[in-house]
Amino acid sequence: MAVPAFVFAAGLGLGKIVRDCSLTCNVGYRYAPLAILAVALAVVPLASVAIRSERRWGYRRWQLSSLALATASLIGFRLLTFWLVRGQDAALAAGRPDAAWLEALRWAYLAFYVWVGALATLLSANVLSSVQRVFPAEERERGVAGLPLAFALGGLAGSLLASEGAAWLMTRFHWRYEAVRDHLMIAMAACFLLQVPVVLAIERLFPPPRATEAPSGRASLSAALRRVFATRVTSGIAAVVLLGGAADTLLAYGFYWLVSLQVGYENGRTLYFATFYAWLNGVNLALLAFGTPRLIQRFGLGFALVSLPLAAAAGASVLAIHAVVTVMYALRIATTSLRSALYEPALNRLLVAIPAGEGGPTRLLRGLIPRFGEALGAVVALVFSLVPALDVRALALLLVALLLAWAAAAAALRSALPPRDGAGGVWRVDE
Repeated sequence: MAVPAFVFAAGLGLGKIVRDCSLTCNVGYRYAPLAILAVALAVVPLASVAIRSERRWGYRRWQLSSLALATASLIGFRLLTFWLVRGQDAALAAGRPDAAWLEALRWAYLAFYVWVGALATLLSANVLSSVQRVFPAEERERGVAGLPLAFALGGLAGSLLASEGAAWLMTRFHWRYEAVRDHLMIAMAACFLLQVPVVLAIERLFPPPRATEAPSGRASLSAALRRVFATRVTSGIAAVVLLGGAADTLLAYGFYWLVSLQVGYENGRTLYFATFYAWLNGVNLALLAFGTPRLIQRFGLGFALVSLPLAAAAGASVLAIHAVVTVMYALRIATTSLRSALYEPALNRLLVAIPAGEGGPTRLLRGLIPRFGEALGAVVALVFSLVPALDVRALALLLVALLLAWAAAAAALRSALPPRDGAGGVWRVDE
């Protein structure tokens, strides 16, 4: 499971740099709430298609089809931006206005932002689905144990490749930052394509039980949602990921806001975001090396789930006093690293413990419901973008309140979990 997670994270690391740079350079940070809201709306039909397709086609066919779709779409986006930039250059060379080409590029990059967000949701859920397919219920915690390290290493590899590759291309060939940045789309597509033989190898080495290939029951989004809210535990997980999605959206919007206002426009901020993600994944690796699995084992899932929102609330309090990009930079690195090293591993232990045959709720709790939270956060961010009187400090104060509510929901979830080996041995809280 570590290999597909590493390859996926490397591709996503490249895509995040293109996504964030194009949003702040070509689209404008004020469009960020609309883009995040569009991601959430795009995930709704994708989640429904994923549930139905995996039921109808089977695990392997769905995995390969979604990877082929991702690869083809990224190559298509690169060809589209290449054509639009060439058209803009031709218009300028002929002395014609290039406003129409610039506007078309703006919408192309906005569509890319939305599509990358949707792909991240879809393909990350596929990785977790692979754990459920390959490992029996009693071994699933072992299956997810290596995922955080694999995601961190993959993300670091993608960030370093983008940083070093972009600097070399701009220095050696004097390419414009747009060309260097957009070529990362091809590298991202290559990473996704590399997962195809990995999926085939996993199927050969670890064939899933035949019964999981054609599960019974109605495969629909509404049925999966009903199963999500059928128990206190799954309802509690839904509340936690919903509030977490909203908080993460507001943190991202604040980051884009301050970067757009306080970071220079040189090199299109490509190297800035590449360096940021390299630091982020490096800190994440350091936390994992410190022994976060041992921390979860020693202090429990409650500690792992609550530590992220409480730490983020402390950082947002500082941001409310000193609204500078350096504070936000450190806050984003700290919170994202805690999410990857503590929060996500703890959440994965709960998600893979959902009984066999309930893959629909797992996919929704990993993909769709967090996007609903992001949509709520995007609506709030849209209000901030439309009301000039609201500044970053006001956003930070709102974040503090939201993060404390998130921490309270995480604490309530921990109290709702049964003791070790309760409910027939499904929930394993103390490991």
